Amino acid sequence: MAILKFVANLSQVIQSKDITQHSLHQWISLLVQAKVTLLISKNEQRMDKEKTNDLTPERVIQILKKKGTEVDLEEAQAILEFVKKIAHIAVNQYLRGKL
Repeated sequence: MAILKFVANLSQVIQSKDITQHSLHQWISLLVQAKVTLLISKNEQRMDKEKTNDLTPERVIQILKKKGTEVDLEEAQAILEFVKKIAHIAVNQYLRGKL
C-alpha cells in the first residue's frame, strides 16, 4: 500500500516536471525503503504463520501413529522435549564448529 502511494506521488511530481536529479535520487531512495519495509512485513507474516505450524504433542502423536507407534499425550510431550534438547545441542555444536 505504501508503494502505491509512493508511485502516485512520484507520478505527480514527474508530471509537474518539478523534479531534479537530487529529488529523483531521494524518490528512488524512498522507493527502496518502502520495498524493504514491504519485504520485512511479508517475512514477519510468513514467520508468524510458520509459528502456528510448530510441532505440538498432538502432532507428535499423529506422526508416530502414522508410523505405527501409539503414545499418549504425556509421552508425546516427553518425546518433544527430548527432540528439542537434542536439536538445541546439535545447533550449538554446529555453530561452535564441533559437528
